[in-house]
Amino acid sequence: MCGIIGIASNKVIESDWIHKGLKSMYNRGPDDSGVYYNETKNVCFGHRRLSIIDLSNNASQPMIDKQSENVITFNGEIYNYIELKKS
Repeated sequence: MCGIIGIASNKVIESDWIHKGLKSMYNRGPDDSGVYYNETKNVCFGHRRLSIIDLSNNASQPMIDKQSENVITFNGEIYNYIELKKS
């Protein structure tokens, strides 16, 4: 199971906080980790990844949509992924 951490604040978020949190969740996702900060560094998402089905880097998180600039981090369990892939 993956590990997720995040914060939104009216102050700049120190990077030490998010990296300590990710380190403490290493056992939840030893395969990869990622961090996202917005431009003003007051919103931050962190993710520890446990790779089970998709072992490629395409499933690394947080995921960023380059067109809309939306960001998501989630557990990654999309149960109907086979049906979605067909459509």
